[in-house]
Amino acid sequence: VSDPENRMSHCASTHIFPDGEVWVAHYRDLEGNIEDPVNTTIEIVLSRFDIEEWQSPKIRHTQLFKAGAKLGDFQQGDYAAYDPVLFEVEGAMRCIIQAFENEESCLAAFDIDRTSGTPTDRMMRCTLTYQTESSEVTVPLKASALRDFYERQGVTEWTNYERPLIDKRFVRHGEWYYNVLCNWYCKKVPPTIVRTKDGVSYEVVFLCQGYDYGCTEGSIAIYDNQLYLIGRSRSPYRGSFIGCFSLEGKTLRAPYYIGDDGSRPEMIVHKGKVYAMYNTDPSF
Repeated sequence: VSDPENRMSHCASTHIFPDGEVWVAHYRDLEGNIEDPVNTTIEIVLSRFDIEEWQSPKIRHTQLFKAGAKLGDFQQGDYAAYDPVLFEVEGAMRCIIQAFENEESCLAAFDIDRTSGTPTDRMMRCTLTYQTESSEVTVPLKASALRDFYERQGVTEWTNYERPLIDKRFVRHGEWYYNVLCNWYCKKVPPTIVRTKDGVSYEVVFLCQGYDYGCTEGSIAIYDNQLYLIGRSRSPYRGSFIGCFSLEGKTLRAPYYIGDDGSRPEMIVHKGKVYAMYNTDPSF
């Protein structure tokens, strides 16, 4: 799907429309195989094809966003935009990205025209709502506001907090879409379960208490009113872990640790069973 010239492509998010058209949003390097936030040759791309032609698809590529791009009043800094997530809302297709504005990492979203596959002219800045002891607070979903949020939760041990990200797949439960909020490079910050109805406004459901090794990437599944999580940790423990919670946030099982530090783990439900999928690399 990505490119016949063997360029780096990563973090694909896929959506299949009822008419059989497949959309794949991913980021790729225009010039080579380097995955680095300061690599300004990385772009977010939408690849489209007909599922009936999967053996020899006619793939149409559209550039969605890149370093230095401007969309509406949003100016991307000189950093690569990462981790596109496709989200269908009220018949429209929305793309949520890990963006960079005013020297700060954040989550933002834009709609994509179904016919042309190009972004509309408006960037929406994502928000996060959480409850304090006295009130409900809504803040921009960006690094500085998240540092303040975690400090309010008593999480104070970290080296830094940057690059908030969510999984490329939402899980629908009732009228809400659930996901897990993680952070690259940051230890001691537990994975945080969030939910949304539009892919822009999020609210905190609960913090995964007891999972204090940090979570750089994660994925969830909901089955039989229980939430399952697989996460990738970096430091001081380097590997993946699996957890199980009630939908109210009660820890139902102690973390189960896996000694592999594979990128982008996934949790799915298939035929009445919950599966955790992760890649392994002996170099870790």
